[in-house]
Amino acid sequence: MTELREMFPDANLEDIGSSEDIEFETDPEILARHDGVNENRGFSSHGYQDQVRYIMCYEAYIMLDVEGTGMATLHKVIKAGNVLLDVEEVQRRPFITFCPLPIPHAFYGSNFAEKLCATQNARTVLTRSILDHAMITNNPRYMVVKGGLTNPRELIDNRVGGLVNVSRPDAISPMPQAPLNPFVFQTLTQLDQDLEDNTGVSRLSQGLNKDAISKQNSAAMVEQLATMSQQRQKIIARNFANQFVKPLFHEIYRLVVENEDQERIVELAGAYVQVDPRSWTDKRDVMVELKLGYGEQDREAQKMLSLHSMFSQDPTIQPMYGLENRYAMLKSILEQQGILNVEEYLTPPEQLQPPQPDPAAEMQAQMAQKQMALQERQIAVAEMKAQTDAQLAAAKIELDREKSAASHALQSDNMDLKEAQFEFKKRIDEGELEILKRNSTEVRGIASPTG
Repeated sequence: MTELREMFPDANLEDIGSSEDIEFETDPEILARHDGVNENRGFSSHGYQDQVRYIMCYEAYIMLDVEGTGMATLHKVIKAGNVLLDVEEVQRRPFITFCPLPIPHAFYGSNFAEKLCATQNARTVLTRSILDHAMITNNPRYMVVKGGLTNPRELIDNRVGGLVNVSRPDAISPMPQAPLNPFVFQTLTQLDQDLEDNTGVSRLSQGLNKDAISKQNSAAMVEQLATMSQQRQKIIARNFANQFVKPLFHEIYRLVVENEDQERIVELAGAYVQVDPRSWTDKRDVMVELKLGYGEQDREAQKMLSLHSMFSQDPTIQPMYGLENRYAMLKSILEQQGILNVEEYLTPPEQLQPPQPDPAAEMQAQMAQKQMALQERQIAVAEMKAQTDAQLAAAKIELDREKSAASHALQSDNMDLKEAQFEFKKRIDEGELEILKRNSTEVRGIASPTG
């Protein structure tokens, strides 16, 4: 009470009442269930003075029109007993709730316990009846003939190998016991089936059944059954991540931005950085990733590894699959395998040093350049030789043509000379013939064959 007076000096705490007037929302049985070994049982001395007694305070959120403007706004109301401690206008209800199996358009959803309580209670009753029947069968009740026992305490004291003195052979006989109903075990089997139908988890998928691994059931089939049995667990995990963790961190971020009034030094990526929450935006994107079991992570890593092989081997995709893309893919594969210190095995592309020239490769390149220069010179010499040969061939052809023309001209001149000589000789012969004609006398005679 003193602490409340210090916290709320204007409130009238006398109206709260005594400790007997305060209602506790917590069930005493629930409290007793979580008590320690040394806790007192029903002899609590709490509340023997007003300074140490508990007072239940209620924090409620309600739409009110406090100022009478005709428009109701959300207010936070703090109340202890019948005393109003604080009324404050707020923008939202700072509560994040989680429901394993949500129901559309309803605040309270469902859960597996609600679905399985009836089945489990029925199974408990049947199992208890089987145990009771076994106990009665092993320790039956007896019918005793009056006066047939010498000492009845010997029969009551059920000792192993104990003696019971009787006065007649038929003095003791076990009382007939009804046999166990055979439908009990069928009902248990049916309840187990209902349990598997409601939860979606079967003993076959859990590996608890001896028939799970057989010749008919392959490893892939068993793995598929186990994956199917985890669907509801994944749904609950996804609901927990998207409907609770993500809004919770949004609310924490919003409270930090609204109430933090000074800079902080935090560790970020292995380095201490000075941050000012007042300069942050109103909301940040929160990415929620689900990591369920090592088997799924291995399958995800194998899927990404197959994509890496396909991208590397496809010539049409290789131009789009650069060094940064390969590093991101391999980093994701290692993280899926549980290796988080990726930088110890793979160097990021931006940290790679430019490749240093290899002396042997550089010498080989120089030799290749010299060989290319030599080949170029040889080609030039061959071209020059070919050009010279072509010029010589052309000159030879021209010379032969000129020789042929000169020979033809010479032959023509010789022919002309011979013709001129023939004509000249002909004229000489004709002149000589004329001279002979003028100098000779005319001779006439008759030639006779007989002489």
